[in-house]
Amino acid sequence: GSYVYSMLSDEEENLWMATNNGLLKYTDVTTTDLVEIDQPASVHLRAFPNPAIDQLTVQWDRPTAAEGTLQIIDGRGRLLQTKAVPAGTQTQQLSVGQFPAGIYYLRWIDGRRQEMWKWVKG
Repeated sequence: GSYVYSMLSDEEENLWMATNNGLLKYTDVTTTDLVEIDQPASVHLRAFPNPAIDQLTVQWDRPTAAEGTLQIIDGRGRLLQTKAVPAGTQTQQLSVGQFPAGIYYLRWIDGRRQEMWKWVKG
């Protein structure tokens, strides 16, 4: 079966879903009701510069509590890069110079959550 890890909407009101089968895009989405689901607190992470050319710096507001993984995913949902991040990390560099210009997603996975952020390769 499919599992949804993250959902977001873009400026054109498309719905993007990151699943175990890849990144899906839905158009002409109508929201009828929203339900809040209890989940672990969000990771306070920022990725810069955005757009990035050769290096993407990932920085947490405090050292990571657990070991985790950073992944770079392209606009088609393909996994391009995976980097293990040890517990206690506060800053991590990712080499992105090999990717063509475009929109990408940075996914953080640890034992409690998965979250995604959009970034641009210039």
